[in-house]
Amino acid sequence: MVGDPSANSPAARVGIERGDIILELNGQTILRPDDLSVRVSQMTPGSVAHLKVFRNSRTREVNVTLGELVEKG
Repeated sequence: MVGDPSANSPAARVGIERGDIILELNGQTILRPDDLSVRVSQMTPGSVAHLKVFRNSRTREVNVTLGELVEKG
């Protein structure tokens, strides 16, 4: 389940919202919350992640172009 996507993040730009459930990443089922973060961390910034998202009893598919993680500090 998605927490709060950062404003202007790749996820927010494609309409992913708090409470959405990510079911698949690139055709592979997401079983646990850490599945998504581990798989995304193994992808290259600028690559496209194909997500299946569940919200309000409906599923939809979105493509997210991954950005680079910026360390806060």
